[in-house]
Formats: sequence, C-alpha cells, structure tokens
Amino acid sequence: MNILVTGATGALGKTVLPYLEKHNLVLYVRDPDNVPPVQNAKIIQGTLENQLPLRVYLATNKIDVVINLAAAVNGTKHEILSSNVAGLRELIKSCEDHGIKKFIQISSFVADKSFTFPYARSKRSGEQMLKKSSLDYVVLRPSLMYGLNETKHIMRFLRNIRKQRIRPYLIPDIFFNPVNMDDIGKLLGAIIEKNQYGRITGLVTGPKVSMNNLTSLACKKRIHFTSILPRFFITFISLFPDSRFTVFTQDLSEKHVSLFALYEIRPQSMVSWLESRTKAF
Repeated sequence: MNILVTGATGALGKTVLPYLEKHNLVLYVRDPDNVPPVQNAKIIQGTLENQLPLRVYLATNKIDVVINLAAAVNGTKHEILSSNVAGLRELIKSCEDHGIKKFIQISSFVADKSFTFPYARSKRSGEQMLKKSSLDYVVLRPSLMYGLNETKHIMRFLRNIRKQRIRPYLIPDIFFNPVNMDDIGKLLGAIIEKNQYGRITGLVTGPKVSMNNLTSLACKKRIHFTSILPRFFITFISLFPDSRFTVFTQDLSEKHVSLFALYEIRPQSMVSWLESRTKAF
C-alpha cells in the first residue's frame, strides 16, 4: 500500500514510522535531513503552507492513504492557523483532486469545544473541515503523549525532577491519561491493516495514572519533600478556561469513543512503561 505521511520528523512521526515500514511510504517533510532511517520511503521536501511539490508528485503517482501528523503546536496565532487550518484545507483538497479517499488525521483531545486557546481551535477547525469533505477518515484525539522521542512535555518534566534530585509531592494528587507514542503507532498500523475507515472521530488515551506515582519513579533513591503549593497553584490556574494546565486535571478514561477499543489495541500504562525502561530518563 502507498501511504503519504506528513510530519514524519516530529517526535510522534519518528516513533510511528517503524509500524508502517511494510508499506511504501512517501514522507512529506520540511527538513529531509531530519528524517529517521526508514525502509521503502521516498522523501519529498515541502510544507503544508506551500504544497506545490506534493501536488506535482500526486499528479503522476498513486497514494492510497494519507496520514497527517504535521501540526504547529506553538507560535503565533497566525502561524498555528496557517499550518493546522489552511495547510490541512489544502491537503484535503489535494486528496480530493487526486482521487485519494482515505485519510487519517492526528488531532488532539483539546479539540473538544471546552478548550479555546489557538491550538485547540485550530484542531477543532481541522476536524470540521474533514466532516465537510468527501473523504473516508479516522480522526485520532490523543491525550498527553510520551515516549523515548518526546522531549518537550511530561518526559522533560520528569527528567528535570530526577536531575534536581527533589521530588514534589502534590496534595491532593493529580490524575490524567497519558498515551504512549508506540501505542499510537500500533493503532495506525491496525487501522491500515484492517482497512476500517468511515467518518470516525475517537479518543486515544492510556490508563489513568497518578502524578505522584510518576514523580516517585523519577526520584528513586533521591531526596524527597512534600510541597502543597504546586497543587494549589495548578488548581488556581485551572479556573481560567484558556489555561493549558487544565489538561493535567482531565480524566478522559470514560469519555468519548475509544479508538484503542475499536481497533482492539490494549494501551500500556505509563507507570509500567517507566518501570521497564531504565534509560527513559
């Protein structure tokens, strides 16, 4: 099968590509020098903002499925909308113009209407455009992602705690549903193998974990102290609807459709994953 993947040089892209290697991959990337080693891959340099190189390729080559991993998470409102909304609109149009029917979109759980900051609005707009298109699609809404390639969010937080040799202990505790990037790779592989598309939007989350559990793992044989302030600080910040701190207090285990359940993938717990990987930090 011929699969077009955008955003292959990001943390998620580098993690999921090995799960797609049995197929003929076309990687549409901004920086070819950043592409990880992968078999059966053709590389096209370009951006979602300017898709002329991609359109030239699609004019003479067949693609069966598009997987869109590309996204602007940070930056100005204009930069985020340009990539996540205008860029996706052009990508959808390219698919429709060249007879590509199957589309997999990596969205986010913040696409839910309760979140209103620019990234959340851009992801929500992207989902709405897919609903209005003629494509058969599956939209994945991952929660907070982690993995060996992830260096910006929860893994950096835990590595910094381990490095400082101090453990914050939150009272009361925080519970959330992080998802492993390798499990997302397995899910993408299952969607393609089972060839089950439709017009599906679903949540992609791992088992619920405790923040104190994670910091305890990060601080094994380290100095411990109890800090009540951070929990109160996070609770206070969460009162503001645009606050990204609210992602830590979202228990998503019983909300929305679970794509892991739909495609029969059993996600792993972040606690178990950390316990089995001494080099994760």
